[in-house]
Amino acid sequence: MDAFEPLPLIRREEDTVFSGENEISEDCLNYKDLRRIGLSLIIGSFLVFIISVNSLFKTWRYIISPLKGESGDGALYNRLFKSFEVIDDYVLKIWSIYIMMWFWAGFSWLGLKLFRHSKGVQMD
Repeated sequence: MDAFEPLPLIRREEDTVFSGENEISEDCLNYKDLRRIGLSLIIGSFLVFIISVNSLFKTWRYIISPLKGESGDGALYNRLFKSFEVIDDYVLKIWSIYIMMWFWAGFSWLGLKLFRHSKGVQMD
């Protein structure tokens, strides 16, 4: 080897599995877990969307409004009304915190960017 020739690459056993040199390569992905994780992400996103839209537009009031006139004292209606109000408060507070965190991150990033470029005139 002369001085200008690069050193040979070190090959590990893990590298040969994905290199295509082996005809029978082991599949490292567990597709059942991927399917379960993917479905849980889709279902979770759908539930967050439904709960958020329901809390934002207060559509639950229209759903439970027939219960107001059915029962004599409206105990079920009052209990559902209070519980949905609490859920709405928590959902809207969590979304507000999430939005404020993005504003905080954006302003912090902007401050760091501007601080980096604010060296000004350097005196020797």
